[in-house]
Amino acid sequence: MTDFELGWVVGIFEGEGYAGPRKLSGRSVCPVIAIGMTDEDVIKKVASLIGATAKGPLNRGPKRKLLWLVRVFGDRAIALGNKMLPHLGARRTKQVMIMLEAAKYRLTPREAGLRASAVRWGKRSSGMKNMFAQGE
Repeated sequence: MTDFELGWVVGIFEGEGYAGPRKLSGRSVCPVIAIGMTDEDVIKKVASLIGATAKGPLNRGPKRKLLWLVRVFGDRAIALGNKMLPHLGARRTKQVMIMLEAAKYRLTPREAGLRASAVRWGKRSSGMKNMFAQGE
């Protein structure tokens, strides 16, 4: 992926994406980066750039447009998150950092969410002590 293509993917992710931990079974947690939108061509292009498969169309009910989705999990989500991190705004940076921490410490989404609120209120956990030091 070229720098220009990475910038384009980051822009789409900023507007339409999500990053975080996904609970599988038991305490098993998997990092995920997902982008969902109604534009099939854009999702298919993002999928080709990040080496994933577009999923859709997904019917979200009457009077709603069909949704297209692309997701990466596990090591691929971690690699993509690290690649995008320097180019993200504050909100998405926090999402990716929480995803990375959840993967590192094997936190469930609820545990990662509690840590996110702790950061928001200034109560940093030991695992996140230096993680947000530059941004806050």
